[in-house]
Amino acid sequence: MSIITKHYDVYGFGVVLLVLLTGQEAFDANRPDEREDIRSYVEDLVQKERFNEIVDPKIVEEEGEI
Repeated sequence: MSIITKHYDVYGFGVVLLVLLTGQEAFDANRPDEREDIRSYVEDLVQKERFNEIVDPKIVEEEGEI
């Protein structure tokens, strides 16, 4: 049996923020196995310094700046 702690709430809140920021689903089976969950997806882009690919284009200003 699992014990739910405040850490789960913090993690869940982080996932919600990533969904809003990226416009991606929290889990996407169409992404490669190691990037199916949104945390791994964003972590991979950060490690590759591809920050512009993280933010949903719908929330980027017309000039292309965040």
